[in-house]
Amino acid sequence: VDSDPLKPIFHIMAAAGSTGDPNGLIYAKGKYHVFFQHSPYLVWGKPVAEWPEGKVGPQVSWGHVSSVDGVYWQHEPIALMPQPGSYDPGLCASGSAVMADDGTPTIFYTAAEPQTQCIARSKDPNLRYWRKDPNNPIIYEPKINNFRKGGFRDPFLWREGKTWNLITCGATTDKGGMAVHFQSENLTNWTHIGALAEGMGPHCVAWECPNFMRFGDQGVLVVSPLFNNLQDTDHAPRGSVSYTIAPYKDGSNFTPSEWKPLDIGSPNDFYATQCSKTPDGRYFLWSMIIGGGSSGHNWSGKLSLPRVITVRPDGLLGQEPAPELQKLRRAHWGKTNLDLAGERTLAIKSATCEIIAEIEI
Repeated sequence: VDSDPLKPIFHIMAAAGSTGDPNGLIYAKGKYHVFFQHSPYLVWGKPVAEWPEGKVGPQVSWGHVSSVDGVYWQHEPIALMPQPGSYDPGLCASGSAVMADDGTPTIFYTAAEPQTQCIARSKDPNLRYWRKDPNNPIIYEPKINNFRKGGFRDPFLWREGKTWNLITCGATTDKGGMAVHFQSENLTNWTHIGALAEGMGPHCVAWECPNFMRFGDQGVLVVSPLFNNLQDTDHAPRGSVSYTIAPYKDGSNFTPSEWKPLDIGSPNDFYATQCSKTPDGRYFLWSMIIGGGSSGHNWSGKLSLPRVITVRPDGLLGQEPAPELQKLRRAHWGKTNLDLAGERTLAIKSATCEIIAEIEI
């Protein structure tokens, strides 16, 4: 397969099988760890493995890669697998990871069906082996007026002082998407607070993979919305990943301002984002890339390259490629003072290149 010139070589992808949402981004014990939704035994729509009791199952697991520099990655053993006959018989769906107060790497993930939130922990310095909490599930779907059933997933966590905050996907039939908000002092016992935010109207049926970032007294909420009125598109029901910036202090209300697209490509090219903080305090953000390759080159399913997220002085979200990626640069070709009137073909060909351009309109 390495002889295929269109095989992705910079992006994280599974060794085999599908690559889905980025999950559990965490820096622990000197390494970056990226987990992702992974079906090792399934070509999408064509199941090739069966559960022991004879039922065909998606067997969606958590794939795992690690890196010392955030650029070159190595495959690790699968971190989580669903367990037939348990609370997660069908899949270990998306979630996130944090370092607990005692320094234990801790995964929060969604079990299905029904959709509930669960915990797994690792005492392995390489985060290769995980033990599911015997008290799982730890969070059940709360009672919310007009809540859309079957949309309670994708836990994301951050800490404010001694308080842990957790938000999940959600939606109501009248207001639209919702970031369902919980708080805890110990990562085990959680209290439903309400909605961190909600909106986008009744046609929005879910805010998948909600992320929340703090920049001083401002908060940034990122969601991957689903809609029930997207006909005749190649990405229905997915809408564009969107963000909103609004004032926020510990424990305060968060009232979304205008929603803006985080990426101008198709939702098939950028969806199901997850952010994490680097050891030096930057926010890295990753996404799933669903499509990929051209006719006859079926490299479909990989993760985006990491982006550094900032809030710019003009109030918009700043996005830059992680500077660590400059380690990938090799040969350089440059040209200046090109007249761009009409068409122009540059004298260089590459299947894997970085383009830096300054254009004077």
